[in-house]
Amino acid sequence: MKIFEPIEINDLKLKNRLVMPPMCMYQVKKKDGFVTDFHRSHYHIRAIGQVGLIIVESTGISPEGRISSEDLGIYLDEHVKGLSDIVSLAHREGSKIAIQLNHAGRKSASDDPIHYGPSPLQSSNSFPIPTELSKADIQRIVQQFKDGARRAKEAGFDGIEIHGAHGYLIHQFLSPISNQRTDEYGTDKVLFLKEVIEAIKSVFDKTLLLRVSADEFHTDGYDIHDMIRILKEVEDNLDIIHVSSGGNVRPNKEIKVEPGYQVYLSEMLRNALKKPTIAVGLLNTDEEIVNVLENEQADLVACGRELLRDSNLFLRLAKTYGREDLIPYAYKRAYR
Repeated sequence: MKIFEPIEINDLKLKNRLVMPPMCMYQVKKKDGFVTDFHRSHYHIRAIGQVGLIIVESTGISPEGRISSEDLGIYLDEHVKGLSDIVSLAHREGSKIAIQLNHAGRKSASDDPIHYGPSPLQSSNSFPIPTELSKADIQRIVQQFKDGARRAKEAGFDGIEIHGAHGYLIHQFLSPISNQRTDEYGTDKVLFLKEVIEAIKSVFDKTLLLRVSADEFHTDGYDIHDMIRILKEVEDNLDIIHVSSGGNVRPNKEIKVEPGYQVYLSEMLRNALKKPTIAVGLLNTDEEIVNVLENEQADLVACGRELLRDSNLFLRLAKTYGREDLIPYAYKRAYR
């Protein structure tokens, strides 16, 4: 079965197709962006559970760019040591590990008082009206992505995932709902993403992933066909597309949220771009997880909530489908 098969994407060699997606854990209680013992244990346990690719939670490239002040940061050189600890623990168990770099933009709930956006348009009543980014501000943030990528390389990460989804800053630039600028960043809504990709690739030569909200499910936003056109402009500089949806504004199109409800978006992007994709979205049962790959709807499958519930999800799958040979010796007695 494909879930158990190794896969090689450029220089990234994974022992299986199971991915732990980035999930904010809000455990930086000192609000300083530094890795804690919780993070070391949290990611190490999933590596012990034989997850093929772990993607570290949304990590802020600046203090105000964090989703919350309890999130990890990569805006100081001093952050590198703790992040490198996580990398070493994952590698010890044979897992590969990437880190998601993000600027939350107008959706930042950090304690830092500055909220930025492409345009001075409120995300919701839960957030203030953001300050419109000047061109100098935009270039400063591009540099922050570059600096974060340099630190990610120093920490030893196997890949970087750019967060371009869920209503955060890059997504805000891509969407006509949140980007109503009249300059070049408004006429070419992909320009900011292009500059971020170029900056990261100038200092990071390993695997590059992009998380996208493939459809905004809103009549004023973009849809999956628009996202295909967006990605065709940057596909040559990307290795993997991690496919999600929504998050910028409340949808006004009907969505049936159920197991696997986003998987068809992964399949459409995979077929249109001929690029490896990661599918995600309430995949909980063993059958739901393996069928995504068996039906060729994605190349990798990410299970967030289920890996929080069961860090040994992969071992469970190995037992269910007769691959006990993949269960580490220390755990074999539990799966006899």
